[in-house]
Amino acid sequence: MDNVISFQSAKNRLKIDAELSPNRKPLYVSHATGKVTGTGRPQNFGTRLANVRASLSKIDRLINELKAMSHDKT
Repeated sequence: MDNVISFQSAKNRLKIDAELSPNRKPLYVSHATGKVTGTGRPQNFGTRLANVRASLSKIDRLINELKAMSHDKT
């Protein structure tokens, strides 16, 4: 069941991709040959950007929690 995704999450991902990178066609570099191609199954730019933003907000929240804990101890 790991290969099954909901239609709503797929639509949301496509919507984010369309908003953040409407005309972008990513290039891929082969690690073996070093050639740039347009094939493969990569993660889309919009999805990557959304993941980075989510990670940064988690990191920011954790840093704020650590600061609050350090102020409480002093």
